[in-house]
Amino acid sequence: MNNKSPKKPINKTNIFRFIGMFIILLSLVVGIFFSSQKFIENYKLGTDFKGYYSALVAVDDANEEQNNDGQPNGDAKKAAKSLEQRLNPMGTNQIIVETAGLNYLKVLSPVDAYASETVFKNQIQRSGGAIILDESGDDLQFSGDERKGINEFFTSAKTISITTNSGKNPALAFDLNGSEFTSSIFTEEVTEKKLAMMLDTDGLYNDIRNWYLLVEGKDQRAKVKSYFDVILTPMRSLYNTTSDNKIKNIIADLFAATYQSSSSGGIATRQYVNIITNQNITQDDFINYINNDFEFLSDVSKYVYDPNATTDDFKADGKYGSEVVGYTTNSSSTTVLASNTKEAFSIINKMMFEFVYSTIWPSVQNDYKSMATRLDSYRLFVGTVSSTKTVATPGYIENNKLILEFSGQPESKARIATSIFNASSQGYIFTVNNVSMIDGTITSIMLTTALIFMGIVVLALMIYSAFLYRILGMFMIAVILAITGLTLMSTTWFGLTLGVEAIIAIIMIIAVNLEIFSIIFENMKFNAYTKHRNIKSSFMISIKENIFLAIDILISLIIPSISLFWITSNAIQSFAIIILMGSFFSIALAIIGATILNRMLLSTNWLNNKPWLFALNTDFVNQGKIVLNYKLKNLKDKAEKLKKSEASNDKLKVIEDKIHKIEEKIALIDHKHETKNAAMEAKYQATIKQKIAKLEAKISKLDGEKNKKQILKLELKINELQFVLDDNSEKIIEQESEIVLQTQDKVKVRRVEKTIKHGSKLLMIIFLALASIGALFIGLLGPNYDSTFGYRTEYTFWGTKVENLDTAATVVAENPEVSEDFRTALEKINENEDGYEIEYRVALFLDLLFKDPETINILANSGSRTYEYHNFSLNYGDSFDYITGSTNAENEIPWVTLTINTANSRQSAVVKNLFLQIAQISKEETLTTEGGYIAKRIRPFTFQNMALQLIIASFVIILALLIYIFIRFKWTYYIAMIVGIVFTPILALAAIIALQIPLGVTTLISLTVSVSFVCISMFVVFGKARSLISSRDEQSLVNYFKQEIDFAVSIKDKKRLLKETIFAKKSALKIKIKEEELNKVQRKEQKLAYKKEKHQLYLEFKNAKKAIKVEITKVSKQNNYLKEVMAYTFKYAIIRSLLVGAIYTVVALLLSITLTPIISFGLSVIISVVSASLVVLFICIPVWIWLEQIRIRNNLSRKRFINGLKVTGEEQIIEGIND
Repeated sequence: MNNKSPKKPINKTNIFRFIGMFIILLSLVVGIFFSSQKFIENYKLGTDFKGYYSALVAVDDANEEQNNDGQPNGDAKKAAKSLEQRLNPMGTNQIIVETAGLNYLKVLSPVDAYASETVFKNQIQRSGGAIILDESGDDLQFSGDERKGINEFFTSAKTISITTNSGKNPALAFDLNGSEFTSSIFTEEVTEKKLAMMLDTDGLYNDIRNWYLLVEGKDQRAKVKSYFDVILTPMRSLYNTTSDNKIKNIIADLFAATYQSSSSGGIATRQYVNIITNQNITQDDFINYINNDFEFLSDVSKYVYDPNATTDDFKADGKYGSEVVGYTTNSSSTTVLASNTKEAFSIINKMMFEFVYSTIWPSVQNDYKSMATRLDSYRLFVGTVSSTKTVATPGYIENNKLILEFSGQPESKARIATSIFNASSQGYIFTVNNVSMIDGTITSIMLTTALIFMGIVVLALMIYSAFLYRILGMFMIAVILAITGLTLMSTTWFGLTLGVEAIIAIIMIIAVNLEIFSIIFENMKFNAYTKHRNIKSSFMISIKENIFLAIDILISLIIPSISLFWITSNAIQSFAIIILMGSFFSIALAIIGATILNRMLLSTNWLNNKPWLFALNTDFVNQGKIVLNYKLKNLKDKAEKLKKSEASNDKLKVIEDKIHKIEEKIALIDHKHETKNAAMEAKYQATIKQKIAKLEAKISKLDGEKNKKQILKLELKINELQFVLDDNSEKIIEQESEIVLQTQDKVKVRRVEKTIKHGSKLLMIIFLALASIGALFIGLLGPNYDSTFGYRTEYTFWGTKVENLDTAATVVAENPEVSEDFRTALEKINENEDGYEIEYRVALFLDLLFKDPETINILANSGSRTYEYHNFSLNYGDSFDYITGSTNAENEIPWVTLTINTANSRQSAVVKNLFLQIAQISKEETLTTEGGYIAKRIRPFTFQNMALQLIIASFVIILALLIYIFIRFKWTYYIAMIVGIVFTPILALAAIIALQIPLGVTTLISLTVSVSFVCISMFVVFGKARSLISSRDEQSLVNYFKQEIDFAVSIKDKKRLLKETIFAKKSALKIKIKEEELNKVQRKEQKLAYKKEKHQLYLEFKNAKKAIKVEITKVSKQNNYLKEVMAYTFKYAIIRSLLVGAIYTVVALLLSITLTPIISFGLSVIISVVSASLVVLFICIPVWIWLEQIRIRNNLSRKRFINGLKVTGEEQIIEGIND
């Protein structure tokens, strides 16, 4: 006999499920690894972390006459938009443009946004604009020696989309300016023509010679090797083989350069080199050059001209009519390259077009994808243009527009081209005076410390999730890490520079996903532990009930982010992109991927066999007295195990004794609460009786005849209070002790109502107080702007004026009126005369001086005007060229720039007087190359646009949410959400201003966070509230709203009766007039009597309606159901605000503590999150409850009234039949 037990059959389905789970988890891990690697290799940091370039840019207008005083002639305010469009056409780069006086701009850009300072400078100075070329490369705007400007061909350009059989193609539409363009290229015989449109050709020339800076990679040697292989070797070959000396000279000029070298005596000198003509230069030589301040000598802007240049500009006395001079093969001397700019452009453009898009293009396309994209962006269009629309040609004329289609190209190409064309066609010429690189305010130590603490927070969240949800929590962690990694990687796709907005955006994505998983898992636990369903069924029910809420939460992020993406720019657009990408990855992984993964796990029945791997049962938390209930739960579990294992009665008795003691403690606590509640109820009753007694005493003192109205009002108040006193519903609620809801929560309704009422009043008082304080500060002190906003003044000194300040430092050190401490500190600076360069010594002097307003006031001697301390910064260098408007390494002219964070004219007057008194420096002096002084008031441009964009985006968000909410929710939710979206940023901004937190870009980001956070909060809270309401059928709601419905229906009945009565009287009047044949006077009297009676009936109806509404208000207080909803929703919102808000608050506090330079951002985020939470709790929820009660009542009463009309109609029909 075989006693072996039969083997269990292998469940092949489970094996496939485990393999599927393994593949999904492995994919997540691999995704986390590779996305992190990709991010680490290609990320770019913003200004706070890596520093920024600050360029002073002179603005010239080619359409205006030149100034005689050497100053640029352009309008800085008008030109700011043009330059911003050129530098930031897609809006994703965090570039800030400010006006600096009337003719200058200040441009700030993160260091990581450009490969080098040279590339940044070249990008600003690009002036090639849009040029139309024929197939041979000649300028099509020339007809012989005559040239027409681009604006004579086109008035404007815009991005459109063209629908084709294969889908939609992005396109560029140029509005034609009459027939100038068509007549220039088409004739009766020629209806098609090949042409090319180039953008910023000088940028293309710079990119070719600066390839070693732009090509991808971090290894310098590899980048230099690429430069030699792709650019220098082919260019040297072209130089050697061409027989055209003009081409040779231009190539030599392009690659003429200089670098710094030290002699044996340690003296620094500039050496000249030409890396094309000197073909013995090796890669090692070139690496040595670029490590020693290597730079090209030639400015490529001399080869191009303004797209609006016309015939007169190329004449001998025109701005493009003079000879073009360049450097020779030895780079130290110059030679004539072309007779004028037209000839120079023709030579270089044909040569470079052939070199780039033919000679080296195959290797660039195959091996350097990013550089291919970059170089191809200069070639806006190459193809055939037809005089009519045809399928075969990508360009054509239609409806007085030139349409250029970009089949298979991203829309960004068309958008960038539109921005560059519109900006370049305005005729502005931008020249960089000088560029300073300002170090980031956040050091590597600060950033490392912040990352460590953030890692601790993330680790704590992971441990919490794993402990609370066990294996489900582990899956959740893997999914959230994958979403985070992919979101960070996506920032490299858009080339975003990451600032503080990226940190808070990533935290929002993590927090949202934590909330989604928690909602699903908590509902799953409720069904498993409270409803005692199996785990798989619990999961399916939870998904069915919460999947749409999860989608709503992500939609609440997507809708605002899309609005912000399309409308805003700069850091706010970067924030929106990160949120958008995180939301899309969340839909793919958290909603779809995690659902599949968890379902596969539950289908294996593994958790049924190993229940300890399932989520922790936390019912004891919902029962209050968490510690006692947790102990009680554990003891009961032990007792159950002992009973099943048939252990000794002694152990069981010990545990049961402990259980009994804990239950007694819980009962004692409950008794204390009941006693306290009874005392509160008695106090409440006594307060109402006291109010009634006061009102009765007041009535007794009034004259019954003279004060009838006042007595009536007082009696109505007494009736109202008496109604509340006799209200049985409150007693019923108190007898039930507490409301029992889904999770057995017990919420004191009256306490919740009282809390909301007092909280709403307190919030409004706080808001009014903050608004008043903020207005007072703004009125007295002005807004507290940070450096990103502008509103500061810059004082730039160079050459002899720096020497004047250096001499002034010696004189001030001997001034007896100045404090001894100041003189001592200044003498230490002067003692190092030989050790410090003059510009550094002057910078130290000014730094010491402007830290001491008292000394400034003594030296300035400005009478009643006094200088107050303001934040300031100093920059300095040794190469300033005023005439050409750019820094030049050959001109060793020292310069110092003092920046004071105020644009107040009185303060500026004191500063100017100070320089006049101590150094005889006056603004009225003539500016020369050898020395000068310029004061510029910096005003915001980009920041103002961002603020306006944010306001517009808020309205667009409201409109976009309107559509979605009307689909998914009721109108009551929408109104409550609008209140939250509008009021939250206003409250946050009032608090920020009142607390004197500096206003800047970070303020706008924090206000954006407040809008996003309040949207998420309201979708989550109202989603839960809606599920509570939808859990009731219509009959249940009718029972709850019975009295209110009865009164509401009675109003409708009275209104119907009124209409019927008026109709009957009107009909009777008509019959009477007709039958009795009344004369005109009698008819008039009858109509007048009818009108009086009609008016009286309306008055009676209004009085009755008013009285019924009073009754509705009274009975609505008996509606226990909506009180339950409000109580549950309020408690849920509080718990959610504490848990989710804690994540944001902790992160913001860590940022404030570890990254002290951006403490204002951390505080602003905390204020924004707290404001959003308070608005949801004390404004949005009460507004929604009030509106929802009206909606339900009106809806049910309307149905009752319509049903009543149907019954009445049927009864009338039956009566007619019986008759």
